[in-house]
Amino acid sequence: MKKLSDQLLEELSQETQQHLDKVFQLKKLSSEKLNFKPSPKKWSALECVEHLRLYADLYLNEFEENIKKSTSSCDDYFKSGLIGGYFAKSMLPGEKSFKMKTFASMNPGNSELSLENVLNAFIKQEEKLLSMMEDAKAVSLKTVKIPLSVMPLIKFSGSILIGDWFIKVIVLSRFFD
Repeated sequence: MKKLSDQLLEELSQETQQHLDKVFQLKKLSSEKLNFKPSPKKWSALECVEHLRLYADLYLNEFEENIKKSTSSCDDYFKSGLIGGYFAKSMLPGEKSFKMKTFASMNPGNSELSLENVLNAFIKQEEKLLSMMEDAKAVSLKTVKIPLSVMPLIKFSGSILIGDWFIKVIVLSRFFD
């Protein structure tokens, strides 16, 4: 995917804002509705939000740190890297997406979750993500890289472009749609 960097960040920011709006709508629902599971092996809506929040906890500080310490200047265009582009595309809804078993530490299934705690923490993360995307407009989305740290068993010598990480994190939130 090749796109104007500012345009990409603007589109991702708009999508993040839509997710925030939907979370504010979720706050109006009862705890019973948000904890409802369609079947014993499926997650409730609140567990889905918690799963996204747990993964964001892994990366948001790293995003912020790498953006702040970057000495690169912004690029006109962003083109996805091979690995990051693959990860982002594989998570899009549709025929080519695939289901992955989540790590136990990221599995909120059968947890006692507080509606207010989960949703408020997620809202804070999304607001932080919006702020970081604004800061990212000043750096190169092609040179700032984030390590792939959720897969310690896989030998991976590189990192993923921060532009691809932004896409991945926001694509994961599309369950709201």
